Amino acid sequence: MVGLTLLKSALLDKEVRVDIIVNKAPLSFVIGNELVGLELTDEVGDLADQLTLTFTAGFIRPKAGDKIDVFINLTDYGTFLVQESIKTKDRLTIKAVSANFKDSLKDRKYRSFKDIKLCDLIAKIASEHKMKFKCNIKGFIKHLAQNYESDINLLTKLAKDFNANFNIKKETIIFLDKNKKEKLPIFTIIKNEVESFSIKSDIKPLYNSCRAIWRDTKHNKDKKIVVGKGKPELLLKGAFKNEAEARERAIAALKNITAGTKKGSITIYGQEVRAGGLLQLVFFFEDDGMYKIKKVTHSINTTYKIRIEFEK
Repeated sequence: MVGLTLLKSALLDKEVRVDIIVNKAPLSFVIGNELVGLELTDEVGDLADQLTLTFTAGFIRPKAGDKIDVFINLTDYGTFLVQESIKTKDRLTIKAVSANFKDSLKDRKYRSFKDIKLCDLIAKIASEHKMKFKCNIKGFIKHLAQNYESDINLLTKLAKDFNANFNIKKETIIFLDKNKKEKLPIFTIIKNEVESFSIKSDIKPLYNSCRAIWRDTKHNKDKKIVVGKGKPELLLKGAFKNEAEARERAIAALKNITAGTKKGSITIYGQEVRAGGLLQLVFFFEDDGMYKIKKVTHSINTTYKIRIEFEK
């Protein structure tokens, strides 16, 4: 990465490299001297990543809309757009949001989609916003109305309906099957690496089965399928083209409704962990296993720590 500057500080408990590029021009500074602090939140789903940089007051205030690229230990954490800057006698604080979330994604629209594959719909939305896409879900949509609804809300709703891992990173709309874990990065944390943690197990009203109704056009009558076994039973409403689609959506709905029964947070010293990936806990006894990473907050000042929020 040409032009990036290695940054060290005796104040940090471990050496860390932070590279900040504003409008493609690298900044040169010293952590703990000119750069007082950095906080970066890496979110999953329809929430924009956030960046806060704190400098000494001698730094020149950037303009709203300026682009900031952030690298921590040579890992690219994306491009951010400056939203506001606050200067006091001693400090300059810059706040920015991820450039992935274009304003056009928030525009409300009236339209409908008929007889379209889910990945083709994701591709269409991505193309409209000049973005790339990744989708590995073999879903089909018989009919979907977008009534005064933004594309970001529509994508969030589709992710829930199809039990998908939905994210927007590096100008790419990501829709991945939660069951295909090999497609997602796995970050392993051993208990003795952890500074602190909290894991909560909830007892939620669960459904043991899900019923879906689909229209058999050949025989001109409604038919039902049930996934799971026993009561209580979730009734899934919707228009499904065949039994296979109804079964697929029922399985996704049942998994989605029972998600989040265990969740928590962990604080560790800084390393690469990304929202949208999988967290594997080791030596946490009954809490060992794989979790979905919902949010990662990187904080650099006199130390470099990250807080990971996750759920089953």
